[in-house]
Amino acid sequence: LIFVTPEFRYGVANAAYARIVNVNSSSELIGRALQEVLPTAVWAGIEEKLRASLAGEAQKFRIDGLFPDGRQHYFEALQYPCHGPRGVEGVAVAIHDITETVQLIARLQRYQQVVDTSPAPLFFVDRELRYELANAAYARMANVARPEDLIGKALAEVATPAAYKE
Repeated sequence: LIFVTPEFRYGVANAAYARIVNVNSSSELIGRALQEVLPTAVWAGIEEKLRASLAGEAQKFRIDGLFPDGRQHYFEALQYPCHGPRGVEGVAVAIHDITETVQLIARLQRYQQVVDTSPAPLFFVDRELRYELANAAYARMANVARPEDLIGKALAEVATPAAYKE
């Protein structure tokens, strides 16, 4: 969580944010310009969004980039203009680290590609023995037009001896 002043300086930063930008203490950030702390590519991606929030618009967006720890990170940011007697006096920014989620989705997509392109018939069922996933090879073997047509159906409904007759 941070508060950004109209001059793009840190007004407030919590300890979790300090860890994200690889600073020992959040107090080290107060008064510093964001562009001094953030990687250049990250700053370039958020500057216009901060300007929009300073103009009164709430923003929701994703930030991707290499951070000071040398690793690729993914964050979801929510920005809210903070109104005071003189109009917008800064921007409150809540940042949520979604790196693990993004990496997990990428792995699952790779696994899905392996299953989809496998010449071997593959399928998965849930605890109730309903199809969760099937590939084209399995759909052909089960005499079903598309693998998607199996999803949610009971295994016993599809995998009958009659279904496998040529």
